[in-house]
Amino acid sequence: MHSRALMHVERHAPDMPLPRIVPTRDGREDFRLDVAPGDVRTVRMTTFSHGRAQSAGPRTSAQSRALGVLLGRLQQALADFTHPAAAHDTSWDMVGAPRLRPILGTRTDPAERARLARILDTFEERMLPRLAELPFQVVHNDLNGDNVLVEPDAPDRIAGIIDFGDMVRTARLFDVAIGAAYQLGAEEDLLAPACAFLAGHASVATLSETEIALLPLAVETRMAMRVLIPGWRAARFPERRAYIIRNSLSVWRQFAALDAIGPERFAAILAAACTGRENAP
Repeated sequence: MHSRALMHVERHAPDMPLPRIVPTRDGREDFRLDVAPGDVRTVRMTTFSHGRAQSAGPRTSAQSRALGVLLGRLQQALADFTHPAAAHDTSWDMVGAPRLRPILGTRTDPAERARLARILDTFEERMLPRLAELPFQVVHNDLNGDNVLVEPDAPDRIAGIIDFGDMVRTARLFDVAIGAAYQLGAEEDLLAPACAFLAGHASVATLSETEIALLPLAVETRMAMRVLIPGWRAARFPERRAYIIRNSLSVWRQFAALDAIGPERFAAILAAACTGRENAP
């Protein structure tokens, strides 16, 4: 599915800075490798993506806006892509966020556990009943700073998007919310980069009123998933704990900053950005 999706984008938007599939000598996009009886691996070759990870350097408003534009174009290129495996089950598909309740127990802090539980409850109460109103399609589903490459000498320019391993068919809104969640800044400038990203996306794609209304909840749900899933994995693999939860502290700081802003103002600011008014209210 991942390989076919990249090939689909190459046909529909050949100028997009994505890895290109290098076919096998007999023209296949993937190669099946028999390692041992009953152990078949699938490998593929792609072109090399040049650039510096966005997470490894300073961010600018122009950079975040350009990324929003690129995500909008990627969604448009994938809008008619289908594949039998597109609706596969993955823990990172936000549709299944309420299923993460059993791992709330990995949070030892009662206040943190309660905060995450409230988000999952709200998602189930407000988001799930409205899923039928949301456009669904295959999306990247993991637009974080490690998967975004920028030009080292011109960091306002996006050099590429990589790592399509979490791709899934889900609500388009969730793909936008994931990108916005990863563009949130430090506590003192939390929303500006996310708003620049949303304004860039809005310049090429239009979210419905329902999507805009549910966007703040989707952003917070992704933030909750960013601490819940790594926390659970860290409990299973304590020897890798430091690496697995390396971003969790920054997410909790962002939660605190959102509390200071307040839910109504948070929603109003995101809505303004989605309608091309990123500096309001």
